Amino acid sequence: MIASMGCGGAEAVLHNVWPELCRSDRYEFEICLLNAYGHFGRKLVSEGATVHCLDCEGKYDIRAVSRLRRLIRRRSCSIVHAHLFPELYVTSMATLGMKDVQLVYTEHQSTTRRRRLGIVARMLDRLAYAPYSEVISVNASTQGSLVSWQPGLADRAITISNCVRRNENHRPDREGRARLLVELGLSPSSQTALILFASRLHHRKGADVLLSALSKIKDRDCLCIIAGEGEERATLTAAATSIGLHDRIRFVGFRDDVPALLTQVDLMILPSRFPEGMPIVILEAMAAGCPIIATNVDGIAELLLNETSALLVCPDDDEQLANAICRLLSDAALGSALARQASLDAEAYLAENAARQLFAVYDRLLGEARVGFERRALGERGQISRQKNETTSHRGRLKVGWWRRRDLTVGGDEPTIGLGR
Repeated sequence: MIASMGCGGAEAVLHNVWPELCRSDRYEFEICLLNAYGHFGRKLVSEGATVHCLDCEGKYDIRAVSRLRRLIRRRSCSIVHAHLFPELYVTSMATLGMKDVQLVYTEHQSTTRRRRLGIVARMLDRLAYAPYSEVISVNASTQGSLVSWQPGLADRAITISNCVRRNENHRPDREGRARLLVELGLSPSSQTALILFASRLHHRKGADVLLSALSKIKDRDCLCIIAGEGEERATLTAAATSIGLHDRIRFVGFRDDVPALLTQVDLMILPSRFPEGMPIVILEAMAAGCPIIATNVDGIAELLLNETSALLVCPDDDEQLANAICRLLSDAALGSALARQASLDAEAYLAENAARQLFAVYDRLLGEARVGFERRALGERGQISRQKNETTSHRGRLKVGWWRRRDLTVGGDEPTIGLGR
């Protein structure tokens, strides 16, 4: 369950793990969207995924609750796995009274704006999280922040990292690089170093810090590709011109081929100002064997080790970032060593590993649910045996109870799991 399958990190994770989930012979997976298919939604449909769109007007359309409730009943879902906000609240409300539906939620961010609202938001969140049997965080810092916000989740909080699909491309992709150089207006044989920034153009991502750092190393033969869209694009474009970088920067907009680009460029940079969840572009760069420079903030520092798998710099420090860029552009051996270690580390974040961990969660929940239904069914049978005059309502409850039990039996009929960024 997710609002849309646009171009964000949570959406990318769902797209990455989907083929591995669908390999299961125990589960049948479907995706529910609140309001839009988006880039990754269309890709999943083309890959054969079953996707339901509730056609709501925006993320906060109250009709989402009733529409989701009807969909869960119609599809006989055994588990609903929600991602992000307000999906957290929508799913919680839509499943009120559905004792046979298990809820899972994934927390993708180490902090949220609603946590700034104080005690009222804390109380509302406590109610929203209450029905969820498992609450997954994408890394340890996100889980720590969540449990600090909601201590009652400590016994239900687990960590399953974000993931990437295995990158079958191998660096360097010389033919792809030649095509990319031509696309950028350079000679296909150009030796110009290519730097990639691939993220949303927002203040927190620090693209302006990257521009400032590049202005300090104008003597270097390099070109920076800015891949992404966002509210700061016009401001960044103007800034690049004003500091004399208009011929050293290419704003290429949103790209759906970032994993391929990472096999063609010399360096990837993510100068985030604030803690991250677990940036997909970092995982993609690790898997592609692309040298990385990033900031030493939560979420990134859990993936990369400074001077071992990447160069990490302080947030908002353009001087330190410029020096790091110069080091990697001048020392190819260092870049290769860092990328090699990062590529080895990326094995832990492949989609097949995340899928195995999710299956373990679902198996555990359905096993617990099966025991609960068996106990309720046995209780009803005991009650029926004590009453010689059985009522229609008793017979009806027993019948429905056993039908649900069969639906939830692992290894029996396939349970349907509604997933969703």
